Amino acid sequence: MNMQTFGDVTENDPTKTPFVAHHGLNMGNRTLGLDISIHTLRNIGIVRNRSNPNEKEFAQRELDIPHAERLAIHTIVGLVQSALRSKKSDEFKKSGKALTLQRQLGLSDYAVLQPVVCNIMSCKRDGSDLELEKIMEIFSNGEKREVVGMVRVYLGVQHRFSIVDGQHRLEGFNIAFEWIKQLLETGKYPNRLWKNIRTPHMRGDLIDADTFQFWTSVQDTAWSSAHLKVECHLGLSNREEQQLFADLNDKGKAVNKNTSLHFDRAGAINAYIEDILIPQTLKFTPSPKELNWEDDNGSLVRKDLNPICSQVMFGKPNHKTATPAQVDEKSGFLIKYWETIQKISGFGEPGAKSNTVAAQSAVLQGIAKLAYDLGFGNRGLQNKGALKELWLAIETEEIDFSHSNLVWSSLMLTPDEREEKFPGISKYVHVAKGTNLDAGTFNLNNSGLVRYGVKKNDILPRIGDLIRYQLNFQPRPSVTAAIKRQK
Repeated sequence: MNMQTFGDVTENDPTKTPFVAHHGLNMGNRTLGLDISIHTLRNIGIVRNRSNPNEKEFAQRELDIPHAERLAIHTIVGLVQSALRSKKSDEFKKSGKALTLQRQLGLSDYAVLQPVVCNIMSCKRDGSDLELEKIMEIFSNGEKREVVGMVRVYLGVQHRFSIVDGQHRLEGFNIAFEWIKQLLETGKYPNRLWKNIRTPHMRGDLIDADTFQFWTSVQDTAWSSAHLKVECHLGLSNREEQQLFADLNDKGKAVNKNTSLHFDRAGAINAYIEDILIPQTLKFTPSPKELNWEDDNGSLVRKDLNPICSQVMFGKPNHKTATPAQVDEKSGFLIKYWETIQKISGFGEPGAKSNTVAAQSAVLQGIAKLAYDLGFGNRGLQNKGALKELWLAIETEEIDFSHSNLVWSSLMLTPDEREEKFPGISKYVHVAKGTNLDAGTFNLNNSGLVRYGVKKNDILPRIGDLIRYQLNFQPRPSVTAAIKRQK
């Protein structure tokens, strides 16, 4: 066998595993590009971060488990789509079970994984001691020719892949594989990633034989044909590996959020906004960028729609793991919200922000959160009768959302000033002593416009409190309890 090396090694160690690789130079540094299975990467990949007390040298940030779980969901969704492309799943698709399952797990137009970057450890710098051989192609006439740029590299057990960019993908793979394994061992859907996968065609919680067979094919896909690209740097020192991590994470430019949301159909909330809400319900075209109040054309910024819609349907500004089935279940409530909001005077028209506080994202989220609490909140918050009153009060303009309604500016006052101007409001709006609410700006003698600040988590529940005060609803139980504690 005609062996070659990056250095002087010429002997082939039979205990090593061969990998077909594309060799190249990245800024003059030798690299290897591999196409390997997710299963293989799980076996040879390691993560060196601060969470391991035995790791004295590290080149990684702390692991974010919720982020890894979202990537696990993305991985399973992709594996399901891949398995459904097989002819073996034709009967499963014809039965309708496949579509039902996908709408509960999630859908994506094109589910892929970005390449992982690693450092192959225990080899010399630039891999000068790695064992290689040329890859030859043989033509019909017997002629042999070297495949340019491709080599077969032999790696031993000491050549672990230190993950520089991709630790959350790796952990996501681990979570996904364990989820599928547990499903097949128990015949039930684990609760870790999806809390309520409905099984209408099953007896009890157990999945039926057809579904079990399909998940077996998903596991086969996960172990064999699910691959990804890995760029391998060779024999880097810990300091060089840290620099590589910094270059990969700090030198790039983040994608504009509005552009990303316009493209993304993998997120169920976002897909609904793009495919149904914008073309069928909204009376304005969302803006791709923030506009000055002087240039306000009545639209909302595209990126603000997601937290507003998430608040309406799920009571929180971000629900990345929402499934199409969950969004479908709440879609009627979302449509009711937007149809009601768009009846507010001046909303969606040029100059809307100057005409109504409801044109601001903080207010829209505040109304959304209040509506969710009244419709779907816990026992102390849910009140279907009050919800009907809320919709009616907005539609009939019993609630005045104009800037001239000074109650909207009350969040910029001190508690004593607020209670003096609006008697009884202290039962509804509570700001603990020492808290800097920083609600925004208001100057009655200047523009007379209420401009809410960016601390939406502090502001939006209090927007709901202002509406409760105006409609004489019960105060939030948490506010009442906080007032008692302070006394």
